[in-house]
Amino acid sequence: MKAWFLAWVWGFVCLATSETLLAEDAVEPSLIPVLQAAAADPDDVAKFDQLVVLAQERADELYGLLSGHFWKNPLESGWYHTSVGHQDPWVPLAAGQIQNNVLYRSQGGNAVRPLMVMLPWTTAITQNLMREAEAFARLGYDSVVVPARQVGKGWGASEEEHQDVLQTLRRVLLLAPIDPDRVYMTGFSRGGHGSWDVGLRQTGRFAAIFPRAGTMVHTGGYVRTGGVFLENAHDLPVMVAWGMKDAEAIAEGNDEAVRRLTKWKYTVNPVRHVDRAHERVTTVADMHAFASAHSRKAFPERLVKVANTPWDARHYWLEIARRLGEPWSEKEKLRLSAKTPPAPGIATRRVVWRTVAKRMCRIEAVRKGNKFQIKTKRVKRLRLLWNREIIDESKPVVVKAKGRELFRSHVTRNIAFTIQEFLRTGDGARLMDGEIVFDVK
Repeated sequence: MKAWFLAWVWGFVCLATSETLLAEDAVEPSLIPVLQAAAADPDDVAKFDQLVVLAQERADELYGLLSGHFWKNPLESGWYHTSVGHQDPWVPLAAGQIQNNVLYRSQGGNAVRPLMVMLPWTTAITQNLMREAEAFARLGYDSVVVPARQVGKGWGASEEEHQDVLQTLRRVLLLAPIDPDRVYMTGFSRGGHGSWDVGLRQTGRFAAIFPRAGTMVHTGGYVRTGGVFLENAHDLPVMVAWGMKDAEAIAEGNDEAVRRLTKWKYTVNPVRHVDRAHERVTTVADMHAFASAHSRKAFPERLVKVANTPWDARHYWLEIARRLGEPWSEKEKLRLSAKTPPAPGIATRRVVWRTVAKRMCRIEAVRKGNKFQIKTKRVKRLRLLWNREIIDESKPVVVKAKGRELFRSHVTRNIAFTIQEFLRTGDGARLMDGEIVFDVK
């Protein structure tokens, strides 16, 4: 009996030991700290490579992490500041201190919240928008105030300022629990011009925009927004507000934008203040009511895109990889301006826009299941970004343009591409599995 009992105990110990060893062998290193390191320094190639190697056999686990938020930095509520170059960490901002490029967290922890991107783009307006950020916080928003550089001439947003908006948004999405489908943008005066500029050229990043006392008609608009990129707002709701006693260009430009958006049956809500001039029209409560009714369409079935430069060539799931001809340039803008009357009315501006539009790239695309129909002007090569929400991997993808088949093949998921795109944008709501590159002409 004693021998039998000892044998039973020994067998139990051996079994427990073997199960423990198997369990230890089955434990894989966590993806979370590697992902956190890559998100904190998204341009570090070594950290990217480490994450790719670790995630190769764990794609579904990685997808769950990238589309979630629990692994992100649980900053406490309050103001934070970082450098314009976006390389430094977010650090607390002292009470009463005024800075650009600041983030306001409405509450601590990892609760997912909408984000309001604010463009003061003149130092004097920064303080007012920081007060608005605190009002938005009481409604559950985080807010980020983007720096003003005013690189270039006139009131138009410089390319550097456009990049500041995108890089700041990228940093915030990578480090804080923000819903990428509920990112909004507003600005006042020059920041109102910027809301039009950035919103119309980066429509796939925002759920709605709120230009205030700014317009698509302004100094510098011939090379940037003007009326040239207005078609891009097919899936971008716009609430635009201005005083009717403001500068003639602002009133005329916004009336023109509302007329055209309404004609196309786009979503636009004009707020005209008859007795106001160049003032901060529209309240936080009004913007919140409009924002609450709109979230981003991550994968629209129909796209319309007008683009000029490589950095604004991405539009939801399609991107211009190479254009035909050179982009519209600053020199061409100056030559055109020299031929234009000093104070042109809206009719003259329409002529200018048509002239500029002739040099823009243009895409119309429709997707239905795995089939894509595309029309292009001045485009040589396209990149089609896809994922399992857009296509069925068990069937071939077919792309046609002008009745000609440009692509037909099955596609497979590329986890390295997914990580690369996530770190490039911070957008966990629109993860892409791969890309298809093809020539149009």
